[in-house]
Amino acid sequence: MPTRRPSPLPAEILIAKTAVQNRTDTAHAVVNEIAVMRQGLEPSTPPPDGLGNLPLLVLTAGNLVDSDLVAREAERSGKDIEAEIELARIQRAEQDDLARLSINSRHIVVKNSGHFIMQDQADQFVGIVSEFADSLARQ
Repeated sequence: MPTRRPSPLPAEILIAKTAVQNRTDTAHAVVNEIAVMRQGLEPSTPPPDGLGNLPLLVLTAGNLVDSDLVAREAERSGKDIEAEIELARIQRAEQDDLARLSINSRHIVVKNSGHFIMQDQADQFVGIVSEFADSLARQ
């Protein structure tokens, strides 16, 4: 993957972000999120049938599903290139499936971003989320 660039956020925002990330309640939220994800991974947990018309915005990290980038990173790190490409294809398909849960959804692959899209492509992230929120307000 591309090397991580310095954040474009102002220093005072980065300080505040770090402070929030290091709070006890943030740690508890992360633990709870992991517990809920594990529950969803249990074979006995049925997948949701659908979300109806619930607004849903799915953002996919482009660096994680771009076959060329994935292949280059796999080669660089000595991983099985074909397996890594297949995993990226599966991840993209799962994100597509997630977006199909709602008839009121958008799925956007954000290029040049990793897991933390909101940091890697902050301006684009804000633009996409703002546009989606504005479209909901017009409905």
